[in-house]
Amino acid sequence: MANFILDNTASDINTALGKVLSPDTSPTQTDALVTSGGVKTYVDNAISGVSSDTTAIEADVAALQAGKTAGAVVTRTAQFSVSSESYQTIPLSVSRQNDFLSASGNNITITAGHYLMWHKFEWKSVGSGYTDWYRPQININVLSGDSNFFGSTANPFFPASGNRNWQTAVRLTAFYNYVSSDTTFRMQLRDDPAYDTNTQYIRNLSWLFLKI
Repeated sequence: MANFILDNTASDINTALGKVLSPDTSPTQTDALVTSGGVKTYVDNAISGVSSDTTAIEADVAALQAGKTAGAVVTRTAQFSVSSESYQTIPLSVSRQNDFLSASGNNITITAGHYLMWHKFEWKSVGSGYTDWYRPQININVLSGDSNFFGSTANPFFPASGNRNWQTAVRLTAFYNYVSSDTTFRMQLRDDPAYDTNTQYIRNLSWLFLKI
């Protein structure tokens, strides 16, 4: 092999050999060499940390998904009727529980926070007058807490006219709303007080709450 003249000085070569003979045992921010064992230990520890972080993220995502897909549901399936011009409380039951909602009798309590919410129901009116004389009024009565949660513009449910046949109503009462404090309320029904007393009916009520 032909002779080859090195560009490095003897001092450079001595320094390089020193790095090979005495490598660092873990990666550092220098130009020193690192043992393969040190590299492996560093990578193993880094992967372990990533795994822990990923597990925590997965748990957070699962909790968020559970909160969205397993919202609380309040229902009234059986027919309920009112022949009164004063609000009467509609008996309700919790068909899907969540820790942000509780029930005491027909009073429902939700904890403070941000919500998506809507409800649907069937209703009809029976009376002797013209159809637009016996309209039902369905109201959400806030008993304590955030009295502005449902708002006057959304209540009561007041159709343009009554109807002797079952009608389906879907209400985006508060597609999004913020509850500033734990709030207790109930749903009530009455006959339109502007005219003679007639009978109002409601059934198949489903009320969904999603806390976000």
